[in-house]
Amino acid sequence: GRMRNLYSSSLARLVEEARPLGELPWQADLQALLGAYLHSGGRALKDEVMQSRALNRIGAALIAGGDPPRAARMLERALDLISRQTSWETLSETYLLLARAYARLDHLDAAENLLISAVELAYQLGAGGHLVPALAALAALWRRRGREGEQAEQFLPRAIGFLEERHQLHLAAQVRRLLAEGRRRSGQPAQAEAQLRHALAAFQRAGDRREAGLTALALADCLVDLERAAAAQA
Repeated sequence: GRMRNLYSSSLARLVEEARPLGELPWQADLQALLGAYLHSGGRALKDEVMQSRALNRIGAALIAGGDPPRAARMLERALDLISRQTSWETLSETYLLLARAYARLDHLDAAENLLISAVELAYQLGAGGHLVPALAALAALWRRRGREGEQAEQFLPRAIGFLEERHQLHLAAQVRRLLAEGRRRSGQPAQAEAQLRHALAAFQRAGDRREAGLTALALADCLVDLERAAAAQA
């Protein structure tokens, strides 16, 4: 009984701060944490990885619910906890979520720094599946700041080489599309076309109709830009 009360009081603050959010996916994490705690003599209360994951779930729900200030507070606590541990997947998730909250709050420098940390962590781990979401979030942030073309050239070719060396061609194609979008918006449609054709071929070989369709649409827009540029020079 005393252990249950200790657990309940410790997690009550998390639940209270997240209200009124209704049914949320992070409830499963809280239930798992409670079960682990009751079966481990209280050790789960000290499991900072599990606590960070629960905070990440709450933070994600708060972002989706339109409350980035509270989300940021939750996620800052999660980052403090997970930074002392070695759960790299949870750390990467926390970087991305907190960056999203900061971006909603117009804390753009802080958001960019977190995303760069997520990128570097992915390189250290050789984790292409973590690298691409971080780069996509960075590209959206660069676009917002009017620096997409410049920053894309600085970051994305390295990522393409990294992924292709590891034969992660589907992920590399996603980054090629990001690079093409940056080049197109910075007035380089011919260079964008080359990247998009390469990406489209990779998606078609993989049988990914969704990504191939998205890339084909981007390529069509790029070809329209090229035709307009040719007409203007005629």
